[in-house]
Amino acid sequence: MVYDASNLKTIVAGQQGEHLANIIMIDVRCFTDRWPDAEIVLLLKRHNDETPYLANTQVQDGILIWPVTATDTHDAGNGKMEIRALVDGKVAKSVVANFHVNESITPPTEEAPAGADWVKRVLEELEASKAEALIVKSSTEGSSKRFRITVDDDGVLSTIEVTE
Repeated sequence: MVYDASNLKTIVAGQQGEHLANIIMIDVRCFTDRWPDAEIVLLLKRHNDETPYLANTQVQDGILIWPVTATDTHDAGNGKMEIRALVDGKVAKSVVANFHVNESITPPTEEAPAGADWVKRVLEELEASKAEALIVKSSTEGSSKRFRITVDDDGVLSTIEVTE
């Protein structure tokens, strides 16, 4: 499923303590069409946080890709998220929504550092599972897209492809 940034309400990020179990995709073309040179960022403020932190994301063909980490799912409950389009370091446009983390029977005991390198963690997870590719099928406004994330023989992220 691909969410639409212009109509976000609440996104379920996963179960408390999960690490890279979910990849959330948000269509941000409402930002990139108007500000093609904008930097798109995602700020998260978890249930118990006082201040937000920058989530590790990537934008590919107008889709914000957010691999949900143990940092993001550390606290069960409702958090806030803000997607920003930054132009010359200033907020051109932003949208605020909720995200929810379901409570686990056994809450996590250790938190991954906020802002850690998500690509490295994705590659470690892929290598650990000996996966060569992750394919996610989604639909947005009646069109179907496939996202293929591939790694080379050395375990290095080689491509993220978006096809119709």
